[in-house]
Amino acid sequence: MTISPYILLMIGAWAAMSGGALRITTAFIPFTPETAWLEALYALIDVLMLVATLAIYIRYMAVIGLVGLLAAAAAMLGFASIIGPDPVMFGIDFYRLGAGIIVISMALLGVQLLRAKQQHLAAALWLLALGFALGLSVLAIPGLLVASGVAFGLGFVIAGIRLLQEDDGLAMPESNC
Repeated sequence: MTISPYILLMIGAWAAMSGGALRITTAFIPFTPETAWLEALYALIDVLMLVATLAIYIRYMAVIGLVGLLAAAAAMLGFASIIGPDPVMFGIDFYRLGAGIIVISMALLGVQLLRAKQQHLAAALWLLALGFALGLSVLAIPGLLVASGVAFGLGFVIAGIRLLQEDDGLAMPESNC
């Protein structure tokens, strides 16, 4: 059985919409450490967003260049790093590190998408999420954490919808694979 790039993009689109919607929902659920169902939900969201990020990269790889590749790769590594228990080792909070890498990388991917005139709303939402996260780190206003999570998740929902709507072919060169 051969899976076409189109099918991969559709899987990624649904992953983006599902992961984004779940991320919006979890922005309003108070974090309780070592809660199995909540940790499982977070892991599911991270896997869905990793798949979504790969699909977004595949769809736009021809127009977002090397910086887009590096941003998408860093975001995917960030998602992969926070799946599962979130230890603090060597004085490093690996969840905060991974989450920081993700939000910065998705904002950078957003910049590349804006430069390529693609996914305007999703890109703007990822930049807004970074702004809220930076504001949280400076101002320590708890509401900014919720705002960042909602903007971040909504960016994925919008990106998934756009992936489903685009039927002009892939913005990538043809391959013989």
